[in-house]
Amino acid sequence: RVTAPPPPPFLRLSRSDPPPPQRPLPLAHAAAAAAMGLFDALYRVVMRRNAVYVTFVVAGAFAGERAVDYGVHKLWEMNNVGKRYEDIPVLGQRPAEE
Repeated sequence: RVTAPPPPPFLRLSRSDPPPPQRPLPLAHAAAAAAMGLFDALYRVVMRRNAVYVTFVVAGAFAGERAVDYGVHKLWEMNNVGKRYEDIPVLGQRPAEE
């Protein structure tokens, strides 16, 4: 005996109709589903409320600016060793700190 497949969710007449059985996802789809789960969690935690989202963006911009500034400063110092004002023996002498 052949039975008809269950109707799609948008055509169900009542919520008491059982949903169709779920098939296991292939590995590539499972990774995509895990990523979507991560995005869903991120949305629920950060982006659902505007005040939390704006706070997250402002704090991220501040932390990102500090990280980029620190990295560029260290790169500049490393690239210009021996060429800086502090490296000139007579001019760059600093008083000894106590």
